[in-house]
Amino acid sequence: MTRKILLPLVSALLIGAAGAAFAQPVPTNISAALSDKARPPADVSRDAARKPGELLAFAEVKPGQRVYDLIPGGGYFTRLFSLTVGPTGKVFAVWPDEYDKVSKPDSDVMRKMAATAPFTNVVVMTQPANAFSAPEPLDLVFTSQNYHDYPDPFMGK
Repeated sequence: MTRKILLPLVSALLIGAAGAAFAQPVPTNISAALSDKARPPADVSRDAARKPGELLAFAEVKPGQRVYDLIPGGGYFTRLFSLTVGPTGKVFAVWPDEYDKVSKPDSDVMRKMAATAPFTNVVVMTQPANAFSAPEPLDLVFTSQNYHDYPDPFMGK
């Protein structure tokens, strides 16, 4: 086989394998989180595009785990993590201080949400961007659509 044929063939096989690995059954605890009535309708309307069941299954999110949600925005995944890890788990919703200054009122809205059931297992934190830390051991560190923000001038060094 020539290199021109081999590279696309190998790429197609790898993409297919990755898709098969991602397309796995959604566990009961994640299905329950997806159908929980505490989820806002706006979150539910985004599910088809975001594929949260498959993503949380792929990440192997389970009850009792500790999840670090870095720059959680409006909290779409934070709420799903909260419902999936349940009352024995914990979700740390974390904004770098620098990001928090430009994204207000996101962290304030999240603090209000974390004060109400069933999301009381969410801990809202801010910290310097160059001092990434967690108050306890973690099972998962997650971020979505945020890597592009780190080189922005507002993030500093």
